[in-house]
Amino acid sequence: DNELQNDLQSRMISFIEKLENSDVDLDLNNFYQKARTLKIYTDSTNEQYYNSYYDKELNQIFLNIDSPGAFEHELVHVILNNGKELGNIFLEEGFTELLASEICETSNTYRFNVGIAKIFCTILGRDKIYNTLNEKDLSIVTEGLANIVPEVKDAEEYVRLVEDYAKAA
Repeated sequence: DNELQNDLQSRMISFIEKLENSDVDLDLNNFYQKARTLKIYTDSTNEQYYNSYYDKELNQIFLNIDSPGAFEHELVHVILNNGKELGNIFLEEGFTELLASEICETSNTYRFNVGIAKIFCTILGRDKIYNTLNEKDLSIVTEGLANIVPEVKDAEEYVRLVEDYAKAA
């Protein structure tokens, strides 16, 4: 559908403009490369893609068009796709949604994850979080926590407990 494709293209351009004019300090070189070959498949809630998601291997977004803010959320996943894994899906979704909501003032479904992500941003500072996301290196978070909690194993345990709590919630 041409109208939908035009709308998504317009939203992507708007997203990029907002991102470039924001305080978000992420490496965008990979995003610009991925955007050239990004494929977007759309559907509605009642059809194939109940949940939207980004396939990192194929560089494809499967988008539920009935989910507000999902497109922008998935675009942040494209930005963060540097071929590495963060190793904590709960925190990755929280940071992803937090960035999407700050860039585009949208909200999706990861409210609890975003709350935890905001706590980490407050405790550690945004620079450490941006470094964690750019490098896909969770040890930046645990080392930052270790500066507050003297034992690294305690900081690692805290990060693990957050993920365990999220699974139970």
